[in-house]
Amino acid sequence: MLNEHPQRRALNAEIHARPSQSLRPPVRVSYLVLVSPSTQADAEWRHFTELIDRFGDAVPESRPNYYRFVRSDLEVIWERHTEFSRYTVLWMAGDDAADERALARLPDSWVRELTGEVLLKLHCDVVEGLNDSSDLQLALERFGDQDFAASSIADGRAAVFTDFDIQEDGSNYCLLVDRGMSPLQAGRNLQRVLEINTYWLLALLAFPVAKAQLPYLADRERYIQELSQQLTVARSYEQEAALLTQLTQLEAELADRSAAHAFRFGAASAYYDLVQQRVEDLREVRLPGLQTIHEFSERRLAPAMQTCTTVTNRLARLHERASSVTRLLATRVDMDVQLQNRGVLESLNSRAELQLRLQETVEGLSIAAITYYLVGLVKYGASAVKSQGVPLDTDLATGIAIPVIAFVVWMGLWRFRRRIAAAQSQAAAPGNE
Repeated sequence: MLNEHPQRRALNAEIHARPSQSLRPPVRVSYLVLVSPSTQADAEWRHFTELIDRFGDAVPESRPNYYRFVRSDLEVIWERHTEFSRYTVLWMAGDDAADERALARLPDSWVRELTGEVLLKLHCDVVEGLNDSSDLQLALERFGDQDFAASSIADGRAAVFTDFDIQEDGSNYCLLVDRGMSPLQAGRNLQRVLEINTYWLLALLAFPVAKAQLPYLADRERYIQELSQQLTVARSYEQEAALLTQLTQLEAELADRSAAHAFRFGAASAYYDLVQQRVEDLREVRLPGLQTIHEFSERRLAPAMQTCTTVTNRLARLHERASSVTRLLATRVDMDVQLQNRGVLESLNSRAELQLRLQETVEGLSIAAITYYLVGLVKYGASAVKSQGVPLDTDLATGIAIPVIAFVVWMGLWRFRRRIAAAQSQAAAPGNE
């Protein structure tokens, strides 16, 4: 048998982890998106299992990231993502059902105890429709004077109406009109509409962060300009060293700020791409006199995302500029240090030459001293020989010994110096390094 990849089945299960629902209108949908850290996932799951238990379903042993249960005419879905969770409640309401939201079908006490901060609370009605004029009239009744976006989708088999705004009751509202979609097609298009609303807001989480960075970036750009100007007039090593300290501090500050906001800006870009993809998947066709969701998105969301992109690029360019100026100044400081070292070495060479001259001067005195000592020994020896009756003129012997001894001493010192010089030359040769 062929060897199966160990991740094959897990990856295949991931593809089908969040299936589209099968919908037959009329359906009322309540949709909650709550922002919370991933550390809250276990607590959220425990709270969700309380709801499962209340409806009499068996609770899974391990925590999934997606779970759906169906009881009678109600369907509830919990999904855990990196930084948020979402709850989808679908109520297969009859045509004569009271004007009630799907979320009201859940215990109010359980809903109040949901953890996280509400980013989106959306109610959506999936109803049957006939044509553009009747569907538009229904939308006008639901939205009133609100400015809303609308379009024909799914090759004319549906229409969607939404205003992306918060109503008086604190929730958003959208209307999906079914003109002949299959149940699975209706489920897919509902999911796209819900995800457009979700990822729209998640992308916009970066916008306040980007706006908050604008004054800081303007201030730091002026600051680095001032440091660059100071660099052109700095002449002393102390001035350059102080500038280098300021620049390295600025570079570290910019790196820290970039790292702090990298996730938020990166996530915003990814969410914006998802919004555009979901809008494209709707295959919108304009309804007369109304703006499409794509147009609404490009007019409202695109400028905010452009601001985030601009801030990200400015922060990156500022960090790069600070690094460039720091490298330039570090090079100048290194050159100054090398020039100072060169001056020290030249001073040491001058001192060495002076010591050599002094040594050569003292060397003559050393020859005289050694000669004087050795001549004294010769004189003592000649006197001893003369005292034994040998006819020897001690003064003559001493006088003859002086030049001989002086020459021998000088030759000995000269050969000694040559040996030292030869040893130094050999040690300094490239092959002996």
